[in-house]
Amino acid sequence: MAAPARAIYKTGIHSRTSCRWQSRQNTRVKEAQPAKAALIGKTIYSYLEFHLSMQKASFSPAEIREYAFRPRALPASLRIRVSTRIDRLPVAAFLLLAAAAIGRSAEPVTFPDVMVRQSKKAGDQRLVDRRADLVFDDVAQRLKVKAEREPLDIDYADVTKVIFEVTEHMRGHNEGAFWTAAAGSIVPGGALASEAVAAQHVKDYLCYLEVRQQDGSSEPYVIEVGKHSMEAVKAKMNAAFPGRTRDQPMIIGQKINRHQLKDLSSMHSVTVLKQPRPMPDVLPDKALVVVVEQTPSARSSGKGTQVKLHANDRVVAVNKQGTWAFAYLDPGEYLLVSQADNANGLRMTLEAGQEYYFLQNTLFSGFKGATSLARHSKELVLFEASGAYYSDWTRTGP
Repeated sequence: MAAPARAIYKTGIHSRTSCRWQSRQNTRVKEAQPAKAALIGKTIYSYLEFHLSMQKASFSPAEIREYAFRPRALPASLRIRVSTRIDRLPVAAFLLLAAAAIGRSAEPVTFPDVMVRQSKKAGDQRLVDRRADLVFDDVAQRLKVKAEREPLDIDYADVTKVIFEVTEHMRGHNEGAFWTAAAGSIVPGGALASEAVAAQHVKDYLCYLEVRQQDGSSEPYVIEVGKHSMEAVKAKMNAAFPGRTRDQPMIIGQKINRHQLKDLSSMHSVTVLKQPRPMPDVLPDKALVVVVEQTPSARSSGKGTQVKLHANDRVVAVNKQGTWAFAYLDPGEYLLVSQADNANGLRMTLEAGQEYYFLQNTLFSGFKGATSLARHSKELVLFEASGAYYSDWTRTGP
């Protein structure tokens, strides 16, 4: 393999006789082993991309690709230097480049069944889902999210973190969600049937990205991937961002008998603050609990019945749809319960100086509001909180 490869490297750089001889050799290689010929071309591309970047030569990926497969197109000022470097390329280095080239796709890979979670509009932090295309361009090393608002077009190197998570919510009439667009026409039976479809429980497959900015800071970017594409997207991201991805399991609560809650009869008032509020600090002697109540649609934010968070024998936070709250708790064993017309919770040991982040998922049970409690990553919950209103609640009854 080494001899034909070295000969192909020299095509267009040495004499015309060598070019004619190599042309015949290329024909034989392509006829006998087309896969190897393609691999050699990709290897040349990998080498040229590296070598030209080291010389600080400004070439687009398309130009580098052309030089890889048509070496005579390479500018004369660089031709001899590249030729000299390639002639000295040892077989072991060639094999390493070839192995790297195997995983590089010449054509971008696009996933069309993607939604991007972003603010509704300038000055309105409420989150909505909008259709988008997710594109991986391995040759250019670019990640693109083609969306109507706030599209993304960044280098692979600018993605500093990727977290894969699954959430659950009640399917709502989100104007940006394609799955509710025709609910009334899909299910016969009029408005009640349409509402039944809209109220089904849905799992969302999310990819949380942190993107490096020019000033060195990072900004979050969350996309929702279709169920049938999630595994392929995860595989692609694991390959594109090695060492920067992780799976975050959803720790979901269990059904609790709400009548066993000692603070069930307590009453509270909630003032919804629409202005963004800084996140609370972590105290060394307390456990910080942050909880966000998700909403089926942005227009429901700050509305609906109260959803309470119980910590053992007392209520420590009260939300409405699309709001967030927090509590400082003493370290110890807790039963944390999200309570609406039902109750759902989980047992945990809370430690001093630690942070715990939860989503209260809005669900549906008959014609009553239901809730569940799930623990998620800090990154995702804070992202959801950034698009929610703040719940300023007070206790008004026993």
